Amino acid sequence: NVQIVACGTSFHAGMVARYWLEELAGIPCQVEVASEFRYRKVVVQPDTLFVTISQSGETADTLAALRNAKELGFLASLAICHVGISSLVRESDLTLLTQAGREIGVASTKAFTTQLVGLLLLTLSLGQVRGTLANGVEATLVEELRRLPTRLGEALAMDSTVEKIAELF
Repeated sequence: NVQIVACGTSFHAGMVARYWLEELAGIPCQVEVASEFRYRKVVVQPDTLFVTISQSGETADTLAALRNAKELGFLASLAICHVGISSLVRESDLTLLTQAGREIGVASTKAFTTQLVGLLLLTLSLGQVRGTLANGVEATLVEELRRLPTRLGEALAMDSTVEKIAELF
């Protein structure tokens, strides 16, 4: 099992990952807002990986949930985080650094995108180990991930076209 705990945008990345983990890896997954997780009596299923997702690695509710999880007997804890020297990374058993770079806008688009990439790679790794990936799925998805920077560049290059269309509405 996988238990994902996060806040805000990171929570939404976890919601996407739930579908991937269940569909591709065949692993039951629960996703919960960290502020809710930390205040309820949690029943831990055997062999459950506890995953926290945070851009900063200092979100108070997410840190409190991790500390609570450490006492509850989860198999291990994995932090998916942007900041390698954060409290979340230091206190977790495992780390997947997203290395999104500085977020300039209010919308957390870079963090969200890199969190999704990390969660997809986690899903593919677990699916590979469990033998649940359909033939060719892993290769196809990895190839699409390799193309992602080019495709994002193409989308960003359409900025002036999108502005013209937006003016019509």
